[in-house]
Amino acid sequence: PLGVGGFGEVWLARHPKFASLRGAVKFCHDLHTRDRDLLHESGLIDRVMAAGRHAHVVPLLDVGLDGAAPW
Repeated sequence: PLGVGGFGEVWLARHPKFASLRGAVKFCHDLHTRDRDLLHESGLIDRVMAAGRHAHVVPLLDVGLDGAAPW
């Protein structure tokens, strides 16, 4: 785990086959607001990424919003 807060948890993830592929994965705990909040946050990050790379913004590589544990 990298951090825990009111929204959820952020974990360091490593690809099982490719050691060079690592990233942060955010999980939302609150079942009542997770869909709304994660959709809002992923949309916001998408708009920021569309504006171009920035040194202080981590690029969004993938999302999984449809499962039992959206990330």
